[in-house]
Amino acid sequence: MKANLIYRHRMDFDDGAILEIVAWLLPMPVAGCTHHFVSAFLWIPRIEDNLLRQ
Repeated sequence: MKANLIYRHRMDFDDGAILEIVAWLLPMPVAGCTHHFVSAFLWIPRIEDNLLRQ
């Protein structure tokens, strides 16, 4: 089953944080679902300078 990428957006923030949102359209729903979409949400918060020194 091949998924088609329908949306991808990434934001890199000035403080080093990253936000990425991705959505795919599937040819058929995955087991237990009635819709044809799969999505992913990634949030990586900024890393404090003091955490890098430890």
